Amino acid sequence: MRIKSRKELISYCLKKLGDPVIEINVATEQIQDRVDEALQIIQERHFDFSTRTYLCYKLTEKDIKNKYILLDNTHGEIQAILKVYIDSTQHIDSIFNINYHLNFNVAFSGMGSLSNISYYVMKKQHLRLLDEVFSTTEHIPIRWEKYTDKLFIDINWSEILNVKDKMIFIECFKLLDVENTPQLWDDITLKRYATALIKKQWGENLSKFNLPLPGDAELNTERLISESQEEIEKLDEELNTKYQFPLDFLVG
Repeated sequence: MRIKSRKELISYCLKKLGDPVIEINVATEQIQDRVDEALQIIQERHFDFSTRTYLCYKLTEKDIKNKYILLDNTHGEIQAILKVYIDSTQHIDSIFNINYHLNFNVAFSGMGSLSNISYYVMKKQHLRLLDEVFSTTEHIPIRWEKYTDKLFIDINWSEILNVKDKMIFIECFKLLDVENTPQLWDDITLKRYATALIKKQWGENLSKFNLPLPGDAELNTERLISESQEEIEKLDEELNTKYQFPLDFLVG
């Protein structure tokens, strides 16, 4: 059965630990906290929980005076900022743009021809390479303070005063909203991580009290804690090696 909500995820974790055959001595509030913790860890380190997107931001005189941009990131959905593009060429007529001429020539030279399409793709790739080599907008130094929501752009801010519309485009990674993307609740790593955290909480709870089980059975609390810790460490390793973006990929 596919899990599509927080409630179903919690039910899965508890059944995985033995419920209802065994009473899981973890309070509802503790379970909710452990699910939140697992979700936060997975969101920050699993590439399937975020999407690459662009933000359009209109600069203000206050931004130019401060020499940084204060982004609205109240819920921490912006995970990483890759690059910033300053749109300072909107006033340039398209007739003087090389891409304009390339598109024009291809459009009127037989788009049905496979050779023409290949030529077009190759030329676009070549132009993109030249742009990356010579364009300063591709390598604008930036510094992003995630917990203060401040984006510092290390440029000569006085030059931006003459930009016609003062627009910038921010390439970033934003978290997917689990409420609007219920498929994320069924992610195997999230299920395993939440289960391991609840299991560890269970062991820590039992270690504080001598709680007998029906039939004079006993639970090895130390084993519960050590097993869950091993599971968490294994999952951390998987996140680092299989699901996390390489560091050099995130550096703009």
